[in-house]
Amino acid sequence: MADNESPEERLREAEAEQARARQALERGEANLEALSRARTRIQALIDRLEKDEESEAEKKLLTSLRADSKEFAERIEQARDERQKRQTALDRLGLLIQRLRQRLQGGKVVMFDAVDVDQIPADAKAVGCYVGPSTVTCAEVSRKFPEARKVRITQAGLTSTPADCVDVEPGDATNETGTTWVKRQLSAGVKRPIVYTSASNVNAFLHTLQAAGVSRSQVRVWSAHYGRGEHICSPSACGFPEADGTQWTNHALGRDLDQSLCAGSFFN
Repeated sequence: MADNESPEERLREAEAEQARARQALERGEANLEALSRARTRIQALIDRLEKDEESEAEKKLLTSLRADSKEFAERIEQARDERQKRQTALDRLGLLIQRLRQRLQGGKVVMFDAVDVDQIPADAKAVGCYVGPSTVTCAEVSRKFPEARKVRITQAGLTSTPADCVDVEPGDATNETGTTWVKRQLSAGVKRPIVYTSASNVNAFLHTLQAAGVSRSQVRVWSAHYGRGEHICSPSACGFPEADGTQWTNHALGRDLDQSLCAGSFFN
């Protein structure tokens, strides 16, 4: 891992390595099972031949089979040792990933957003608001929540009004127009502009970004993933790509209210 990687990048790289290690372990398990089955078949053959009167040819065959059985036993033992080493390394990597994730999420922030600003709790510490073009709430949010952290959302990515986030979903920005907005923000010196999109679209959007010369580390991903409870998307948490924050319900507190869980770094 490079020294200049962010903690989030190190976590993503570690989780990718964990997935590769699991696949290797599964392949090792399959090889071990194949070796065990082969040795069982050889031993069964030996047992059958030993019951009969041995001819010279059978004696030679038995000698060869016994040697094969011994070799398979040694290879099986080696495979088991290797499997144990891989499992130990995988367990250690999993523990390190868990510790890194706990450090990263130690300062998690709850954020609310709603078209009807009156639905947002008065004590909200972070609030999303809209700069348009179809919905405009940022002025009202600033007035009602002067101390809260704020994320200004542009729904189409075309407005000239300053925004922190582009809303990529049907009816709003597309992967292509969202990418254009991201590149415009980066060119203006904005660090890690935010992209809101469904968890199922994250990979497609990131591919569009990559084709345009923008890497994952240059943006913050705000995913929408309902039905899994409060979480921040990641391969281990829900199976979807890593996000910096996740909108996990649109009926928070029994209201017409969106609620998100964000990593502390989301607001950096």
